[in-house]
Amino acid sequence: MTGKYFEEYKRFLDKGKTETETVRMVWEMALSQGFRPFSGEREEYPVSYQPGERLIQNIRGKGLVLAVIGNRPLKEGCKMIAAHVDSPRLDLKPEPLHEKEGLVYLKTHYYGGIKKYQWTCIPMALHGRLTDRNGQTRTVVIGENQGEPVLGISDLLYHLSGNQMEQRAEEAVPGEKLQLLSGIWGSEGTGDAGVRTYLKEQFDLDMEDLKTAEFEAVPAWKASDFGLDRSMISAYGQDDRVCAYGAVRALFDNGIPEFTSVVLLSDQEEVGSESSAGLRSRAFLELLSHVAESQNTSLYRVMAKAECLSADVVCGHDPMYPEATDFQNTAKMGKGMVMVRYTGRGGKKGNHSASAAFMGKISGILEENQILWQCGEMGAVDAGGGTTVAKCLAEWGAEVLDVGVPLLSMHSPMELSAKADIWNFYLGMKAFLKDSKPHLCENVLY
Repeated sequence: MTGKYFEEYKRFLDKGKTETETVRMVWEMALSQGFRPFSGEREEYPVSYQPGERLIQNIRGKGLVLAVIGNRPLKEGCKMIAAHVDSPRLDLKPEPLHEKEGLVYLKTHYYGGIKKYQWTCIPMALHGRLTDRNGQTRTVVIGENQGEPVLGISDLLYHLSGNQMEQRAEEAVPGEKLQLLSGIWGSEGTGDAGVRTYLKEQFDLDMEDLKTAEFEAVPAWKASDFGLDRSMISAYGQDDRVCAYGAVRALFDNGIPEFTSVVLLSDQEEVGSESSAGLRSRAFLELLSHVAESQNTSLYRVMAKAECLSADVVCGHDPMYPEATDFQNTAKMGKGMVMVRYTGRGGKKGNHSASAAFMGKISGILEENQILWQCGEMGAVDAGGGTTVAKCLAEWGAEVLDVGVPLLSMHSPMELSAKADIWNFYLGMKAFLKDSKPHLCENVLY
């Protein structure tokens, strides 16, 4: 079973390198698993939902809500797992094409927190989505298939890089130099005709289209086993698609739950979750609100009783950089899924902290099911840090705990995960959704 799971996970990463591709893929997977689209139109749906009913809602093509109705009424609680499907990348600017001293480039603006120098000297593919004046949308992918050209960002050769090597890493490759080398000026006819001709002939794409399109540049390589013992997976975008995939698969494989189970997949987490498809959007509450109303209870009551896991990756301990982490409190590769009591940076700014009661309950579920788990946090005090969507869920009044999978080289074009952690995370999410113990009471003084 585990070998098949990892192969399917790698295919998932290869086919879903952008948030829209991931959402489309999960949508298709869900339909094949018996989920039916939720539109919110009352006349199309029964007054009450039956245990086992599977619903899915599309959030602007960049987010999803998946729900399986449970045996118990919502007023007794629900189970929720939230993950995000966006990853750091390079976005094309609206007018990207330009020539500089004989070479043709596409200008980009990086998305999310990255070390800019890591994105030079690697093969990159373009993934785009365009919508015409009639509302028809089409996708364009360049550089993923055998025989297609790839793009990339050149770097200064070592022999001439003395001044560059003396600069701070943040300054060595400025953001405006993250430009995709796309051709040679005058290589076909005159000017940038070679680039324009290729885009037009192969993809019916011209420069006017780029003004309103969404194009993302991502690493062109495929997910693969990593290490001579094949104990790890190397791939772009495992933050946070490793958790998204585990949560979705757990929901699919769990049968009819005692408590209504919900998985939320959101966009824009890397830049604050503030968009119509980010988890701060109330669009993610519509389906649950509709089901709550059908059971004569309020969404506020549902969220007050909800138990939520914010599923996101966390830093794994890297022995090459021990000064950045507290070894005793940092997740170790291959030691299981991670529970994170608090997030944030510095004095826990931007933080969410889970209660001891919820930490105890989740750890109990994991131990009862013999699931390997460990504690973790995002680095040593004052070394940096990070936040997740947990605080968005907490704003709705839910009980929330951060969980995830440890990564090495997070936010780089090649992130590393351990198969043992991936597998235990999936088992942990499945056990959480299957749990039938009464939910914690929000009014108890713990």
